[in-house]
Amino acid sequence: MKISELVKRNYTPATTIRFYVREGVLREPVLKGKTVAYYSPLHVEQLEYIKELKKDNYALKEIKRLVAEKYSGMTDDHADTRFYTGKREEIIQASVNLYLKKGYHGTTITDIVNNAGIGRGTFYIYFENKEELFFECADKFFSDLDSHFNILKDESNILYRLKRRGYEFLLSFPTLINMLNIIRGASVSDSAIFRDKLDKMLEQLISPIVEDVETGMKSGEIRKTDSTFLGHVLMGIVEYVSYYSYELENELDESLLNDLFHKGWDKIYNGARNQK
Repeated sequence: MKISELVKRNYTPATTIRFYVREGVLREPVLKGKTVAYYSPLHVEQLEYIKELKKDNYALKEIKRLVAEKYSGMTDDHADTRFYTGKREEIIQASVNLYLKKGYHGTTITDIVNNAGIGRGTFYIYFENKEELFFECADKFFSDLDSHFNILKDESNILYRLKRRGYEFLLSFPTLINMLNIIRGASVSDSAIFRDKLDKMLEQLISPIVEDVETGMKSGEIRKTDSTFLGHVLMGIVEYVSYYSYELENELDESLLNDLFHKGWDKIYNGARNQK
């Protein structure tokens, strides 16, 4: 990272960082040309350690000695990446429900640090802003959802697979829809990044449905049609059946939810017209 990002992540002024480097308290950055230098997670760790020592009123000379001892022989590749990754994951876990409850605009960095039990400075070690954190929360949620749908990959009966995919989607509601609606709302009023993220999330949800439809058409179980259009139709049907089910009762038990879904599937598969 450049020094500007290190400043944001540590709340340490650039002049102070450069002073620590000149005095040998902080390790040298990696130089890329005469005016460009890059800092690593190891610099982040060292600056946090220096802050702790300053709070205990250590003199600069003693801080230099203690930092040198603690990080003796360590290179950028030896930074404690398990700690770095683990703490990042904790912040993501603590923030998912917060975003779902308060929305993107309603969630502040103060809310995030309080919910995660961390300091504001620690937040900026791992994330540049709440937008970056939100996207990681969304990615994690949809990655977990993909893992959940992996149970269907070995199912050879394509119609059953489509049916089961819809049911699993229903079970993930309203969390899934809330996450999508947050991105939808932000995509209207915010940068193109949110619109791009929304497109990718919808593609992630609809692509497996389209693949199932195309497999069904090849096997003759589904008549020839526009697979992408049908994928969107099926996705829309399940989404609005989900809305309907949760309007009926805030907490449907699984048996009632299962019954409602099967009635809906019967209407989709067999149609609503009278059979003669």
